Amino acid sequence: MENQVVDMGIRVIFGKFGAGKGTLNAMFACSEMEDSERFENSLKYIEYLSELKGRNYTYPPQGHCVYSTFTVKYNGKTTYDFDPDKFMLPNNEFDYSLFPPWSSFHVDESQSGNLCSYDWSKFPKPSLLAFSRVRHPHYLWTLDLQFVTNLNKNIRRFAFEYLIPLDIQNEYNCLNQLVKTSVIVGVFKVYENAVKYEETLDSNLIEEYRVYSHNGNIYDCFDSYGKLLEFFDSDKDFSYSKIKISDYKNSEKPFEEIVL
Repeated sequence: MENQVVDMGIRVIFGKFGAGKGTLNAMFACSEMEDSERFENSLKYIEYLSELKGRNYTYPPQGHCVYSTFTVKYNGKTTYDFDPDKFMLPNNEFDYSLFPPWSSFHVDESQSGNLCSYDWSKFPKPSLLAFSRVRHPHYLWTLDLQFVTNLNKNIRRFAFEYLIPLDIQNEYNCLNQLVKTSVIVGVFKVYENAVKYEETLDSNLIEEYRVYSHNGNIYDCFDSYGKLLEFFDSDKDFSYSKIKISDYKNSEKPFEEIVL
């Protein structure tokens, strides 16, 4: 993937349906699964912690430390599943998980659970402390969602950048096979500018432009419609209720029937 490498912190990807948020998030995950330097650093820290704590921490089984809430597969590797709500400092009040140093985390549709903005005041203190200190264990978070304001303000204030996909360009070979995908993004370093852009679409608020590229078929690496089955997690059948036209004819407002 082209452009600079970031090794720690919180980045936010925002944009409307089909803008390319999930594609860009998956591209970052693929790049990090192939980042040998990042993985070597993780191994060194795990060895250091094992010696310091007098215990044997488990080493990553797949040669990477990349976690995601949606499955990403690349070059024989698969991201590890995790629950973002369990990302917090060890404590006796909430259930939590431990992650190796130099881990990276990818969350799609980040407007639920502790990540949601609606109950930001109930954000667990161990979670707040963990997000405020992500640079210490070199954690890297990538969160995507439709509106940047939907992200818990306890998290968004720690983000080092906000990215909005502006265009996706796909390149095909002579056999009509996808060989490269490029996502053009606008970059905001200041949260307030990202919010103003959402409201006004004023391109003057964009602080810089970047192009992130992935060689190969990025859509073989993840399912961009992975949330489909969530709509049908039920024993119910489909609903086919009929509309009663008479209900509208009898209203006091004008009624007109148009044959198409």
